[in-house]
This record gives sequence, C-alpha cells and structure tokens, in this order.
Amino acid sequence: MTAISVIIPYYNTVRHVKAALQSVLFQSHPPLEVICVDDGSDDGSGEAIEEAGFGPGAPVRLITQGHRGAATARNAGVAAAKGEWLAFLDADDLWPQDSRAARVAAQGLSGADMVFGKVAQFIDGEARDLDAGMPGRVAGSMLLRRAAFDRVGPFDEVLATAETIDWVARARAATALAAGGIAVSQGSLSLGALAAFFVAASQANGALNGLMVSLPMLLTGHEALNRLVEFRAIGREEAPGGTAEPDLKRPLIMAGVHFSYDGRPILNGIDLSIEPGAITALAALNGEGKTTVLDLALGLNRPAAGQIALGGVDYGALDLSALRRAMGVAPQNPLFFRGTVRENILFGRKGVDEADLAWAIRTAALDPVLAALPGGLDAPMGDAGAQLSGGERQRVALARALVHRPAFLILDEPSNHLDAATVRLLIERLFLAPGRPTILMATHDARLLALADRVYDLEGGKALARGPQLQAALA
Repeated sequence: MTAISVIIPYYNTVRHVKAALQSVLFQSHPPLEVICVDDGSDDGSGEAIEEAGFGPGAPVRLITQGHRGAATARNAGVAAAKGEWLAFLDADDLWPQDSRAARVAAQGLSGADMVFGKVAQFIDGEARDLDAGMPGRVAGSMLLRRAAFDRVGPFDEVLATAETIDWVARARAATALAAGGIAVSQGSLSLGALAAFFVAASQANGALNGLMVSLPMLLTGHEALNRLVEFRAIGREEAPGGTAEPDLKRPLIMAGVHFSYDGRPILNGIDLSIEPGAITALAALNGEGKTTVLDLALGLNRPAAGQIALGGVDYGALDLSALRRAMGVAPQNPLFFRGTVRENILFGRKGVDEADLAWAIRTAALDPVLAALPGGLDAPMGDAGAQLSGGERQRVALARALVHRPAFLILDEPSNHLDAATVRLLIERLFLAPGRPTILMATHDARLLALADRVYDLEGGKALARGPQLQAALA
C-alpha cells in the first residue's frame, strides 16, 4: 500500500514546480506517490514533470483542470490519491531532503491526524533552519491522515479564485464604459469628464483588486476567530477525580483494564504492577497501546472497564491534578514555545531554585548542549524549538520533566533522538543514580530495557510480563 501521497497543486509556476518535483526525486523512503494538479496553467507547467527527470512509469501523475483555485485542485488530488497520509505542497513548497514523512506514514510513528504549518518541522526532527539552502519556501504545507480528511470532508471551494476576480474586474470596466458611452451620446456627460473618470478608476482599480484578493483571507480569519470564541465559551474544565491525596511511594496497579479509541479496542484486560522506586518498561510494536498505558497512568484517559489504583486508592477518588503535579513527563513529541531554554524548562513551574535546575540539566545530559550554545540557558530556542536539533530538544524535555524532582517519572521513547554517547550519560545519571524516581517508560531501546526491573510486552491488547530469563536473553 502507498504510505504517503504528495499532492502539488499549481498555476503558472513552472520554475517552482520543477524545484518541488526535483526535491521529491531525491527521497529514499518509499512507498510514496506524487500527484501534480495543474489548475489551468497556460505557461507550459505540465511539461515540467518530464523535464524534472521523471520518465515513463515514475510514481508521478498529472491531473489538469480549468482555473478553479487551489481548494478545487487539492480536492482533485485527494480523489486520485492512494496513500494513507496526504502531504500537500504548494507549487513553491519544496519537499525537504532526507525527510521522515514516509517513515512517519509507514511506521505510524505519530498519532497526530493532521499538522498544519511547516511540514519539515513535523517530519524532520533534525531541522534547525528550515529555509537554509532551499530555493522557494516551505511554509503553507500540511500533512493529514487520509482517514481524518475523510471525516472532515473536502476543502472549501467557495472562495473566489483569481479567474473569478479577473472576470469581476473586466465586467466592472465594461459596465462603466457602456454607461459612460450612453451618457456622452445623450449629452449628459462630456467626453473629457468620461476620460477623467477612467483615469481615476484606473487609480482605484489596484486597491479594489487588492480588496478582492484579501477576501478569502478575511473569510478564513473570520472562521478562525469564531473557533476561538467557541473555545473561550467552553471555559475551563476541572479534572475528574476525587480529593484523596496521591501517595506515589506506594504501588500503582492496573487490573483488568480495557480501553478503546472510537470503538477500536486497544487494551483488552491488561494487568500491570508498578512498584515504587522501580523501573518498569513497556515494549511493543507501534499501535499496541504503549502511549495509551502512559496516558492512563497520568489520569488523562479513563478505562472503559477495570481499575487503576495507587496504593489501593482508585483513581476516581484521587486528586488527579495533585497526581500530575507530582509526576514528571517527557513525551515522544514534546512541545516548545518561542523562548529561551531556561523558560522552556521552567514552563509551568514556580519557585524552582537554581540547585534543582542545575540537577535537572545534568541528569538530562543537557549540560554539554548548553556549554556549546551561545547564551547557554538563555539561548533562544526559536518557534517550536526549531533552532535546536531533535536530540537537543529531547534533552530539554527531560530536564523539564525532572526540574521539580518528581517522585514518578513517565518517559515515552526517551532515547528516540539521542546518540549513543548521550544515552550512556542518561543511563549513568538517571537510570543508575541512587534515589532515582519511580520510572514508567515505553521504549524499543534494548539498552534501556536491560535496566528495567520489569518489562511488559504489549500484544493483542494484553500485557505479558517477561520472566527474568527471557528479559536477560532479549537484553
């Protein structure tokens, strides 16, 4: 099955179409297909497919249509697409070389259904400067799961296209000329006055055309504003649960837990025991429910059946807000905001002293990164941390999870972007350190699985505890 369909809608942008196609040509992560949708070009853009180096039988298809706008072109591309994921590139958006999009699609590495904005930022964890060395732009792209697109429906095609705007301008000029000619023939308007009118109209025409072009943006902004108002009206929802104070020095037990997403069973009666101070690891193929178990431990999801209890107290009776404050979490895809490294580590934490901050930085093996960064802790991270590499962002996320010295630490693929030397530092400073917190982690890394006191293999909705001999053999 095709993992990802790259859809390139364009109109009279032959140079950029060539660049976009050539950037896709260099990819080495099949299977993918490329669908070019020509929105009525008259500059020979369609010939760019062959000129870009795609011979007969290449995974590139060309669809042509009248000049009806980008939304219609995108919908035409979707109708022809066979991929599980849909990647939309405007004609001047280049597919980043060595991207991980096909790997995301083929391996299901992300649970996100749709991502808007800079595709490179989502699919390439190592991107620092997304525009460096790339002709054209990378903004304005999106990556969507096909199933999510089918639920949402096609792109809105009601917005005015350039062709519509052009016809409106022509009709306006023709109407004015006809009315002026009639007025001159009847003597109610002089020829000089008519000429002066057209000079003034030509001066205003540019502004009017600009207003017409801005109309789609105004409509889109209005829709976005409506959505923000809807979110504001929802207000703040208090976390479900009770008032019992969580005691993280006692075991966390999941007994007979069932959980489903949209009717699709993920967990089918799992049993887990997480002892205080121990390292418990979850190992499984993608999609077997590792992250779901972590979310259940955080109280972010509630089981459909079964019980989750901490020290014998059901999660329904616990103060879940207090539980989460006492835990540290480093997700697989951490989120960052535009600010300094210090601000991102301390986000949401008040009153953290410098000693705890220094301990978190060292334990997360972030200190070598800060030593090399101009400004150190006060170095800017950029939008979504884009000025740091994937491994550097991973260590910032670990420091953020550790800075309040949590009693219980949840890690989702903690070594995913780390090199071997950094993993060794992390093992020495965190996993083998005396007085470490209780650790629950999901990982494929054999080096980390070997450190676990207990490993559960998730398969078919069940959790199977490895015996000591099997754990030693697989490590």
